[in-house]
Amino acid sequence: MASWYRLDLGNGQDAYGPTQRVMQAFMATMIGVGPGSGRAVFSRYDLQADNVELFFTPEAIDLAKSMGAVACEKPAPTRDRLGLVVGEDGELGRRFPAQARY
Repeated sequence: MASWYRLDLGNGQDAYGPTQRVMQAFMATMIGVGPGSGRAVFSRYDLQADNVELFFTPEAIDLAKSMGAVACEKPAPTRDRLGLVVGEDGELGRRFPAQARY
C-alpha cells in the first residue's frame, strides 16, 4: 500500500503561509493532470499539540516530498475531523466515506 505523507505546520497562525504555498504548488502541478488523478491534500488541527497537520494522498507524492512532508499512515477520520485543503470535489467522501456523512 502506498504511503500517505504528513507535514506539520505549527499553530493556526503559523500554518497560514505554508498552507497557501502548498495550495499554490498543488495548483501548478495540476495543470498537466486530468480529472480523477486522486491528488489531494487534507488538513487536521491537533488541539492537544496546537498543530495543523497536512496530509498528502499517495498520488501527490511529488508535491509532498517537495514540501518536506514525511511518510505516514493514512489519517484516521476519528473525532478529529479532516478537511479538504485542495483537490477534486468529492475526494473527501471517496477517501473518508464515514467522515463525509457529518
